[in-house]
Amino acid sequence: MCKKCRSEFVVVFVPGAVAVSDPKDIDYFPWGEDLADTSKYDMNRPNEVLKSLTTKLRIDLLDLTDTLRRHSDQPVYFERSWHWNKEGHRLVSNALSAALCEREKYASR
Repeated sequence: MCKKCRSEFVVVFVPGAVAVSDPKDIDYFPWGEDLADTSKYDMNRPNEVLKSLTTKLRIDLLDLTDTLRRHSDQPVYFERSWHWNKEGHRLVSNALSAALCEREKYASR
C-alpha cells in the first residue's frame, strides 16, 4: 500500500510510563516489584526486539523512549493511566514533526 501511494512506512515505538517515568509520578507503579532486577525484567527488551525486527525488514523505526525519558518537564504521562498528559502530547507531536520533516528534507534531494 505504501508503494502504491508513494509513501513510506515508519514504525513508532511508544514506551509505557514505567519505562520512562519516575516511580513517584506513577500512581499504579508496581511497588512490590524491583523493575531494576534484570533477572526478572529488561525494560529495554521491547525496544531491542522491535529494532531487530524493523532492521531485518528494512523498516524505519522511531523510538520515543529517550525523547520521553530525558524530557526535563516531567511527568509526561498522567499519574493514573498509561496516557500522555498535555506535556507528553506536546513533546511527542514535536518529535514526530521533526522526524517527518527530516525525512522529507532528505527525500526531496
